[in-house]
This record gives sequence, structure tokens and C-alpha cells, in this order.
Amino acid sequence: MPIFAGMQATVTYDPEKLQLVDIAEQAYGTYTSVGGIPGTGITVTHASPGAFTLSFSAGTARGQIWSGTATIVRFRATGTGPATVSVTM
Repeated sequence: MPIFAGMQATVTYDPEKLQLVDIAEQAYGTYTSVGGIPGTGITVTHASPGAFTLSFSAGTARGQIWSGTATIVRFRATGTGPATVSVTM
């Protein structure tokens, strides 16, 4: 059974300092709302200013080690000072 399948990741950020530009920069098109991202095994299950949740349907087989990028998220700075992005799985 693949690992990562069925797992979720929630990303939070300060919408006063960051604007979400794309949840899956590696995929063709721009994704910032709920729905599947073609060719990635990722579905956006929640999206609101300051947070989004990803659900994964693909992964590696048990006993194998995976290394790499799950997705590439792009933000645009809209405020000054430091900004924090947190990921919870």
C-alpha cells in the first residue's frame, strides 16, 4: 500500500503579508482553489485566505524511501517585514 496516499497537509500563512499565487507551480495552469491538480495526485480540499489543505492520493510503496518535492507553492509579498509559512501534516 502506498504511503502518502490519504495524507493531508495544511499550509497556513499571513494573508496580510502574502498573497497565494499558485499551489502547484510545477503543474500546467494556476491553482488557488478547491479541486484536483491534474497529473500530481494532489487535491486541494480547503482554500481560504491564510490557509489551504492538500490531500495526497499517490506516494511510494511501503519499504521505499521517497525524496523530492511534493508541490511548489508560490506566494507574492504584499506587506513588509518577515512572513511565516507553516506546514502541518
